[in-house]
Amino acid sequence: MTTKAHTHRKTLLAQAHMAPMQLGMSDEDRRAVLQNLFGVDSCKHLTVRQLDQLIRHFEKCGWAPSPRRKAEKQPKRSREPEMLAKVQALLSELHAVQGDWHPWHYATAILRRMYGVERLEWANAKQLRGVIAALHRHLQRRADANELDAFQRLFPTFKPAFGGRA
Repeated sequence: MTTKAHTHRKTLLAQAHMAPMQLGMSDEDRRAVLQNLFGVDSCKHLTVRQLDQLIRHFEKCGWAPSPRRKAEKQPKRSREPEMLAKVQALLSELHAVQGDWHPWHYATAILRRMYGVERLEWANAKQLRGVIAALHRHLQRRADANELDAFQRLFPTFKPAFGGRA
């Protein structure tokens, strides 16, 4: 199987798993559909043609694939590569603390909101320092919230004196 065909198959397999979830079907219902339509209990046993038929079946049931979002790539040729490395490190740290990924467009949105600059490559040192400070504050808030949550799990009757979450 060529690389392009393999990638297409992986995309179809992903859609075959996402569609029933978005339609609210249970795993048992999904397997029943596979059994009724193709006589198998797993999508991995389907050919590309059968996967296309399965996707069309889910579309008839009301599922519509969401449009693909283009991921923003790491900025290129910045005047401040060290600061961009710091932005990347803070985005990775946010991922470690919060659990969800903040891609580069999150930092770009901060820059746009704070300074009206559309791309990280175009930011000067002062503007990048502002983005770094904003990411650092966001990271600190998340870390503090996680510590408070962990403390409250240990001591559920504790009520913070500063008016935080109880």
